[in-house]
Amino acid sequence: MPELCSLGQDDWNRLCETIRRGYCILVLGPDAAVDPDNENAPPLGDQLAQLLANEYTDNHESIPPDIDLPLAAELYLHNTQKDRFDLEIRTDNFLQQFDGKSSLIHRNLATLPFRLIITTSHDRLIETALQADELDKQPRTALYNFKDPARHSFRLSADPSQPVVYKLFGDRSELESMVLSESELLEFIVKVARGNSTLPDDIAAQLADPQKAFLFIGFG
Repeated sequence: MPELCSLGQDDWNRLCETIRRGYCILVLGPDAAVDPDNENAPPLGDQLAQLLANEYTDNHESIPPDIDLPLAAELYLHNTQKDRFDLEIRTDNFLQQFDGKSSLIHRNLATLPFRLIITTSHDRLIETALQADELDKQPRTALYNFKDPARHSFRLSADPSQPVVYKLFGDRSELESMVLSESELLEFIVKVARGNSTLPDDIAAQLADPQKAFLFIGFG
């Protein structure tokens, strides 16, 4: 799919019709996790990356301003006396302050009839937006645990009022499931590339369906 800024009128019409018919899967990347308290601030993942970077070095001038979360998490684990358990807690504590909040972009996306929303970040902005009373939706959340990729079966509903938010990089409800560092991201990619991901059948079928379109938001 072309970038949104380059879409012509025919492309916009096709995208809107694809969403209306329920053939579009929304995929949210790390840059979609905007700060609901200040949407001009860096994305939440970048804010967390800076916090982690400040903890593993005293020379803050050496921290690249554009350091991303996987690299910061990797350096955090290598350059401090902290372990994965500490990283999980640090991540959860940072994101808790945004629970129960949503941003304008998430509230707008929540109004659209997506049956499946895949997200690669650990915030809960889209879930909160979908739970707004005026939308009358009953969203469900499911997650992939790259540490224990047992196949979990569940059924996607044909009703857009019952969307599934699939946390592809894990979820804070199971802290050990979260993909955080560069090495974990590589492990995840290898499992998917080798066909060992054991994604739920309904999710795998959606991803393989040639009729499906994907709307990517927040991928740099």
